[in-house]
Amino acid sequence: MNIDKINIVKNSKPIKIWDLSILIFVVTVSVVAFFLLFNQKGAVVQLWIDGKYISDYNLNHTQSIELDVHLGHMCFSISDGKVFVVHADCDDQICVRMGEIDKVNQTIVCSPNNVILRIVGESDLDF
Repeated sequence: MNIDKINIVKNSKPIKIWDLSILIFVVTVSVVAFFLLFNQKGAVVQLWIDGKYISDYNLNHTQSIELDVHLGHMCFSISDGKVFVVHADCDDQICVRMGEIDKVNQTIVCSPNNVILRIVGESDLDF
């Protein structure tokens, strides 16, 4: 009796055509959903200091914003729909090395100065 079950398992194909087609479908849907949900260009950048919302800045307007923060001075710039930190008076300079961001939910954080720059889309804005 057990030998029959062992022979059935030995003779069965490990992956059947329907298993493979379902796997391909799930992977395709996942990849498409990833690009549709997480590859959106942002509309504005939000400025938060000390956990308090300060202001929105439109990513379509080229501008430089200078701030007086805990450790001194910080400057970020907006151009071509992207935002980046130009200068910050902090030791680690992680915020400067983050480079440009332009996609929804991307953030630049300057921990020593308690500054957060967060990209949001038009649907995230409260009017």
